Amino acid sequence: MKNVLNLVKNEYIKLFSEKKLYIILAYIILLSFFTAKSYTDSKFQPGAISGFPPNMRFLLNNLNALNYLIIFSTDSIFGGTTQFSIMIVSLLAIDTFLYDFKSGNAKFVLASGISKFELTLSKYIYMILNIFIIICMFFVIGFIMGSFFFGIHGITSINFIETFIIYLLGAIPMLAFTSIIALISCTNINKSILTLISIMFIIIMGISDSFTNTKFFSPTGMLSLFNYDVPMKITFNILYCGLISFIYFIVTFMLYIFIMERKDIFI
Repeated sequence: MKNVLNLVKNEYIKLFSEKKLYIILAYIILLSFFTAKSYTDSKFQPGAISGFPPNMRFLLNNLNALNYLIIFSTDSIFGGTTQFSIMIVSLLAIDTFLYDFKSGNAKFVLASGISKFELTLSKYIYMILNIFIIICMFFVIGFIMGSFFFGIHGITSINFIETFIIYLLGAIPMLAFTSIIALISCTNINKSILTLISIMFIIIMGISDSFTNTKFFSPTGMLSLFNYDVPMKITFNILYCGLISFIYFIVTFMLYIFIMERKDIFI
């Protein structure tokens, strides 16, 4: 386990040196600010929210930091046709699963006595932590921005915890897609091609899942559940789509381990 933790630590040293996390942080801050500003403007425009879905209208008429956070989830985690959050995760995953093998670093790691399974496990743990960090950044920054614009009146601990759980459930489809990218990377595909494939897949599936029932069979279907209205509570559809995503993750994770254990890294 010590080897795995050291490998994860090295991944974070590389991440901070490349300043990717700072770019993601800046994006989330700007997104939450302009989103809050737009809802502030619409709140004071007569009839501006009359055409919105019922849950959305209720939240906009009773805006506080938590209600804004629920709305913000559809602009950040559950993006529907514009799933920028999973695009960010996919770019991190491509670097994580391709870099060591393309650069030759994997050969040196394995030559030092670290097993293929330890290398694989470290990359998955690293991506799980990244996804958790990104979701927490969306949640915390969104709440801070919501507090600044709308205040914290009327917030209960139960609603706060349930909203945080909904955000966390959004990590499951991101993890499933990360594992799919890992599996594709086993083919030694070119980074630019894999990036193009992942972005095209996200766009196509985002559109399909938003307007058809493919969301109930897609690895990222949960992210398109709220294309029409906001997630007010944990529903059966959220749990069902989460289960489907988790199955995709388990299957692709096992396939990745199977392939990597039989792959000759030293060729």
